[in-house]
Amino acid sequence: MFVSQAFAQYDDDYKSQIEALRIAFFTKEMKLSPAEAKVFWPVFQQFKEEERMLRRQHPLHRGTGQVDLHMLTEAQASAMLSEIVLHEKRINALSENYIPEFRKVLSDKKIVLMYEAEKKFRKELLMRAKEQRPGIKP
Repeated sequence: MFVSQAFAQYDDDYKSQIEALRIAFFTKEMKLSPAEAKVFWPVFQQFKEEERMLRRQHPLHRGTGQVDLHMLTEAQASAMLSEIVLHEKRINALSENYIPEFRKVLSDKKIVLMYEAEKKFRKELLMRAKEQRPGIKP
């Protein structure tokens, strides 16, 4: 029990560190004023939470370990491919649906900068992860 609590605490601490890095990175990249940041972050965090929930439902993630993808029949693979395409459309629709929400709190230019900041932030996290692993060149 203690070990699982320790791992849960470590995971929470790690997530908090990542979120703090994200806030600092985006604020700098987007040049958010304190007033903009105050109204932007709640909308962004709600968007990311909905996106996370959708991503957890990805057809390839549901049932991981339950189905050997190499053993799928063509019919099963075709059905799964349709599910994957539909899932990707849902994620894109979520982004589309949030643009009006972001426009309530940011200019279009800052929304574009937000998408660019997200891309750069992911790249930065990957670079940091590679640097922390011995033997892997960034």
